[in-house]
Amino acid sequence: ALCVSEFHKAQVAAVYGLPPERIAVVPNGVDGALFAPRVAQPRLASDKAAGRVLVYSSRPERGLEHLVGRGEGEPGIMERLARADPAFRLKVCGYDNTTPELAGYYTLLAERCRALPNVEWLGALSKAALARLMASAWLHVYPTTFEETSCITAMEAQSAGTPVLASPVGALPETLAGGGAEWVPLSPAAPGAAGPGGRDAFRRALRPLRDDPHPREALHPARPAQGPAHPQPAAPQRVGGGGAGTLGAE
Repeated sequence: ALCVSEFHKAQVAAVYGLPPERIAVVPNGVDGALFAPRVAQPRLASDKAAGRVLVYSSRPERGLEHLVGRGEGEPGIMERLARADPAFRLKVCGYDNTTPELAGYYTLLAERCRALPNVEWLGALSKAALARLMASAWLHVYPTTFEETSCITAMEAQSAGTPVLASPVGALPETLAGGGAEWVPLSPAAPGAAGPGGRDAFRRALRPLRDDPHPREALHPARPAQGPAHPQPAAPQRVGGGGAGTLGAE
């Protein structure tokens, strides 16, 4: 069997009862010609910081609600930021492909994005347009409890020279190891992190990055250096024999 991370391999071994030696790890990759920093490295951190543009480009059901809320009940992270620091702006890339079961939820989240003054709903983008947006962003934000098996979105941000503020779940710490990520738990297992505690912790994590240039600038140089770790892999050269298949990878 093929898996896309060590986290994924452990999952497959546990769920399907496969011996680890029968499972090969071939990581996902991104197009390095598209996802690359667009400015000279010394200017990267300061240019991005001036815009304070946040980007969310993962599937909506995996964490967008934490950012924009549902319009009732507990406010989302961007609602809190609109009051505390309106200079932050979130750009959200949408998905055209969904299931009938999720169509209503996607519509709700898109409407929430359009209703908030500091959020822009961009809809589905081409890979080239997404790469330009990612390279110009200050941070990629991913508050989530979803267990990614790899996370191509995180790889794209990393290769584009954009640090990631995310939750340390699933394979995300493995994917972004040594790559300029800031971690904020957002799970029921973390004390006070579920619901309002977790969302407010995410909002508060932005303040030191905003106010102190040193931790912010320390994140940016790591990005292009780590990017080459995510070239599009040639799986046939890595795995021999027949009967191999990738299980549950994304």
